[in-house]
Amino acid sequence: MPDADIYVYDNNSNDGSDEIASSEGAIERHDYKQGKGNVVRLMFRDIDTDCYIMVDGDAL
Repeated sequence: MPDADIYVYDNNSNDGSDEIASSEGAIERHDYKQGKGNVVRLMFRDIDTDCYIMVDGDAL
């Protein structure tokens, strides 16, 4: 999907996945509230699109 906008939402991860994604052109966002549910709610508020693909990037 070469034309897709890739967003990375980080909520206090310490594995560096946000920095790696950002260096590859992803749009980086931060949510400092712990929990995946907080990030998912923020994502749906921030991004208006027809299709969402969610992937968990934590390595551990």
